[in-house]
Amino acid sequence: EIQNWRQKRRFEEALTIFETLKAEEKAPIIAFMLNSDEDALIELADALAMRDRGLLPSVQMDNLSNPLQN
Repeated sequence: EIQNWRQKRRFEEALTIFETLKAEEKAPIIAFMLNSDEDALIELADALAMRDRGLLPSVQMDNLSNPLQN
């Protein structure tokens, strides 16, 4: 329970900071966090990226195969 509370508090603190940053400032921070060896840092980066859709990798339609084509 205490660990969940700490993780939620850590996320809320990070989210407060991230809300003040521009997307181009957030992206390298998220990339650094995702390349970390710390699972907690990677989970935090995932949560922040999910919260801010602009940080998610974009999927280009050209790279997707059409399942209806043979």
